[in-house]
Amino acid sequence: MQQREENMNEFLNRYERKGITRYKLQADKDLPAIGEVYPQYSATYDDLKNDRTRQRRQVQHRLVSIISKQILWNRVENRIAKIKAKLGNAKNPMEVKKLVLEDWERAEYIGVGKKEHIDFKF
Repeated sequence: MQQREENMNEFLNRYERKGITRYKLQADKDLPAIGEVYPQYSATYDDLKNDRTRQRRQVQHRLVSIISKQILWNRVENRIAKIKAKLGNAKNPMEVKKLVLEDWERAEYIGVGKKEHIDFKF
């Protein structure tokens, strides 16, 4: 307690020596000096701040999102590979039209392309 009084008197004397007496000092000797000992913390009262289940769900959501994108890209790559295999060596639009016409002819020959085609099986 004596050390606190000495520090407070030294603080007040420092201001008096500088000649700053026109302002009223806000120092109160009866108030505890908690701010000097303990830093200022403000409570957040957030119950979910360290919630492990929420954190786990976030990680799972990220994992599912990444895996879904990878599956989608794999499907795209497979479809592109099938289209390239179907087109073969066709390099220009005329060759592609020729391939499409051949595919239509094959479909009509099999009966897949006709609307009236009814396949009877006995």
